[in-house]
Amino acid sequence: MSWNQSEVIAARQIIIGTAKGILSGSVSPVEGARAIARSSFKARLEDDPDILPFVGIASETESLPLGRERAHWQAQALADLQGKIDKSQARL
Repeated sequence: MSWNQSEVIAARQIIIGTAKGILSGSVSPVEGARAIARSSFKARLEDDPDILPFVGIASETESLPLGRERAHWQAQALADLQGKIDKSQARL
């Protein structure tokens, strides 16, 4: 399989920007981990030891509704999960 260098660079820029957002507090840690994990393959970093923790976080929290997907959940279901969401965000 050939790799498009511009796609690799763009994916790596997404990872860098997301990591900066996590550090600055403008991106939630869990949402950032999910974005980094999604971009890792296109960035050709799927086996990078610095990326793997983000893949793990994304995997561990995939059942938690965050960001835009919350609009598709019932209010009571969100309220029931909010403690788990807060705990996941805080431990990162």
